[in-house]
Amino acid sequence: MANPLMSGNVGTLFAPGINQILYNELPDLPEEYSQLCQVETSEHQFEQDQVFAGLGLARLKRELVGIEYDQIVQGGSKRYTHDVYALGWAHSLEVMEDDRYAVVRETPRQLARSIRHKVEAAGFAPWNTGFTTTTTADGETLFDTAHPLIDPAKGDITTATQSNYLNQAADLSITAIQNILLMAESQVDEAGMRVTSSPTDLWMAPDLQFLAQKLMGSQFDPDTGNNAINPIAGRLTPHIGHWFTSSTIWFLKAAGVRNNVKFFWRRRPVTMTWDDNEVLGSKHAIHARFSANATDYRGLWAGHS
Repeated sequence: MANPLMSGNVGTLFAPGINQILYNELPDLPEEYSQLCQVETSEHQFEQDQVFAGLGLARLKRELVGIEYDQIVQGGSKRYTHDVYALGWAHSLEVMEDDRYAVVRETPRQLARSIRHKVEAAGFAPWNTGFTTTTTADGETLFDTAHPLIDPAKGDITTATQSNYLNQAADLSITAIQNILLMAESQVDEAGMRVTSSPTDLWMAPDLQFLAQKLMGSQFDPDTGNNAINPIAGRLTPHIGHWFTSSTIWFLKAAGVRNNVKFFWRRRPVTMTWDDNEVLGSKHAIHARFSANATDYRGLWAGHS
């Protein structure tokens, strides 16, 4: 009967004469999810955000006529339900004894790496599915052309919806970026009041990095053969997202915007090691509990999924 704590081909761990064990020698990528998500800590089973439309414009008050009163209006909500993620590894006492190259002793460190990569993937998930299944508190996808406003008649812009996604998906270009910058200038809150949230960062798939450098690194317009000024030079800071699942995704993000896409830590990674005396082996595991989702779309504008 096969040893339940010794799976896979580990025979080379016992072989003499091996010069070097090549085992994930390359360094990992730096943390990225925390640059895209607002990271918070939770002490509950779930967290819920509630959206309201605030007060609108001041109204004309005529002499000896009472002041008009406004009220906030409740809108949609968004719940963040924390899931548990875990991974384990087990080995026999014999494997530990006969391991010439300390691979067994190093393997538990790979558990930490596995959860770290899962955290990045989870943090990027709302963005990767923000065009299809990730919805905000208003019920629309994170990137959408018709986000409904709760009570826009209170403000100075009375349109019923607003967009944070180009009407037609566009490849990364000066024209597409300009269109989004103009879109951002007219952004309003749930009561139709103008808000300030100018894009400061360009996020994109790795495939677009050289095009972005060409578009924004030139003082002159790279799309023409003359010396026209490049209108977006220096306006945006480029960022590469290595956990984007699309090679064409790009969007603009405003710095300091809160309450749009959040990542909640309910339980930060915990490692465990224990002996299985019945079979003379050891087990190692890591587990964590967290969630990531989107509450609001403001401060985010997409050009292509």
